Amino acid sequence: WEDLDEVEGYYADSDSVFIYTYGAAIEPNSNVYATQVQCKAHLAQAQLSQIMKEVNGDWEQNVNVSCWFIRWGYNDEWEVEETGYLHFLAFKSKELAEQVMRENTYLLEQYKPLAG
Repeated sequence: WEDLDEVEGYYADSDSVFIYTYGAAIEPNSNVYATQVQCKAHLAQAQLSQIMKEVNGDWEQNVNVSCWFIRWGYNDEWEVEETGYLHFLAFKSKELAEQVMRENTYLLEQYKPLAG
């Protein structure tokens, strides 16, 4: 990262408007994504994190306890799976994960480039 002189790409401003920039110094521009698709995925991830906080309450995932998470599946569709590992889209119950998946298809599609 430090070897880059400048960056080109997109960032979301404080109003969540996507701004294109080029020739920007890497500092303080470490929030510039190479593509607009990646920038939109980042914004969707932030929105999904707020939804997760709302539905999960004070619950936090723990590697010693199974939870449910939403993932982009091998059959090219979103699915809910149980896991004992840490995942971003984690929920305390299968029902909550299924509800969020059902009610937030648009955000999940925007998030897909980060779903890895």
